[in-house]
Amino acid sequence: MNPAPTPETHTPDLPIFLIAHAAQIRAIKNRRRRLHKKNLPPRHSTAKRSEKQSIGDHFEVLACKHLQQAGLTLIARQLSCPGGEIDLVLREQDLLVFVEVRARNHASHGGAAASVTSRKQTKLIRAAKWHLSSLTERFFAGREPLCRIDVMSFEQGHMQWLRDAIRLEQDK
Repeated sequence: MNPAPTPETHTPDLPIFLIAHAAQIRAIKNRRRRLHKKNLPPRHSTAKRSEKQSIGDHFEVLACKHLQQAGLTLIARQLSCPGGEIDLVLREQDLLVFVEVRARNHASHGGAAASVTSRKQTKLIRAAKWHLSSLTERFFAGREPLCRIDVMSFEQGHMQWLRDAIRLEQDK
């Protein structure tokens, strides 16, 4: 079998389909190479996380366990997008629940729940809307579910679950 022609070996008498075939082979190899690069370890691997991020991860795990014991099903953790990150995404029957997890050692600056400022709320709403269509397709068979954004706050050993803490206006 002859090797696939390259642009350098192109001659006028070479059939055009062989040239196209060679271009397809190169495109497939390049695509495989790009996909292989994407299969590197996740950006959020524990080895690369800062101490502050590791503490946040610990509280996310605690919040997730509590929510699962309350009957919710975990869909995703640490969903990132250009607008921000959503800590937890869970399903409660036909309801999609986005959860922001906050932890503070002291209540001196208003506490954990109060640390979800209007700027952070805007980021959460943008991130939720960003991921809504893909989550709808994947987990709700294309039918857009009702959604809410909850806040799980941890402060001085106490946990507080604020359901529907941030209003997500959905366009129907």
